[in-house]
Order: sequence, then structure tokens, then C-alpha cells
Amino acid sequence: MFGWLVLRMEPIKIKYAAGEEPFIQSGSVSSIKLLDFWAWAYSDCINNTTRGILAEFLVAMALGIDLHKPRDAWAKFDLVYRDKGIEVKSASYHQRWHQEKMSNISFTIPATKAWEEETGFLDTEAKRQAFIYVLCLLSEKTRALVNPLDIDQWVFWVIPTRFFNERKRSQHSITYSSLIKEVGQPVTFAEIRPKVDYLIDTI
Repeated sequence: MFGWLVLRMEPIKIKYAAGEEPFIQSGSVSSIKLLDFWAWAYSDCINNTTRGILAEFLVAMALGIDLHKPRDAWAKFDLVYRDKGIEVKSASYHQRWHQEKMSNISFTIPATKAWEEETGFLDTEAKRQAFIYVLCLLSEKTRALVNPLDIDQWVFWVIPTRFFNERKRSQHSITYSSLIKEVGQPVTFAEIRPKVDYLIDTI
């Protein structure tokens, strides 16, 4: 009996793009640039999905992470800093759609099964993959003033993963009131890196 030859296709590496890269049409460079796509697709930073990616970007900026290594949507955690995984979550009082009232603030922090890029399989064990969580709140309450690009409107909680693993209450999410009661007041953008460094050095 002849065995089947299994061909392995390696992961496609993510390449850094600056936005000036042109689209190709009929083998020639067109006037359309990658930046045109970005502006069309991601201008709405209030949108939950885009706001979450923006929060990751802000934390990466605060930590001084090299932004020339592009975001990997399938990675075990959102960022890597000092060889530690960082998971970033975001929330906002205001959403893109019509609201009768401001949103209640809650962050989901469930255990997950990580996808292994090299094998293409999910881990069999569900767990929290990162070493530290950074919970990001777009805290402006006046709807007419909310601006995700105003860094001063953001506040942050920097929390070691073991806090969630050892927590006696909900293992799936944490509310604003619980954060204040169990963790304390949030920090500013400038305080993220010192807080993360402190946790890495002391845990």
C-alpha cells in the first residue's frame, strides 16, 4: 500500500507596511494606495472592533514596543514586552449606535485555547495566555466630546493574570465597580510602562 504524501504549507509571514504601498492593476502600479484602504476600513475608531485594536496600539506605544513588527491577530496574546505576553481589553461608555443610556463597563477575561501557528492546531487546555492584562477604558462621558484619538480620555488598569486566576467571583468578566473595589483606581497612559515593569520585576 502506498502512503499519501502530505505537503506542509508554512505560515505566511506578516510584512510591515507603511501605507504608501500601491495596488496593482493589470500588472501596473495604480493610484490606489494601501493607506486608502486603511482610511476607508478603519476610520470609525468608536466601533468595538477597531477601538479594541486602537487600545492595543496605545498600549504598545506606552510600552515602547517596536511598531515595525505588525500586529498578529492570531497570536496567543496581543503584545509581547520583555518576553512577557500582554493581553489588552477595551471598553467605552459610548458606542457607535443609538443609545438610550451609556454602556455599563465590563471587560471579558475568559480562559482560551491558544492557536499554535507552527502546527495549525488549538491547544487542548484552556487558560489565560498572557502574563499581564491591560484593561483600557475610553472614559469620556460627554457623547459630543468622545474622541478615541485623545489619549487623555483613556484610563488603564494593569493587572497580573494571576489576579484573575485566583479571583473568587466571576472568572469570565469583571465590571467597573469590581475593578475599583478589587484593583483600585486606573492609571494614565504615562503610568502604563512603569506599572508593567514593576509587575514583571516583582512577580
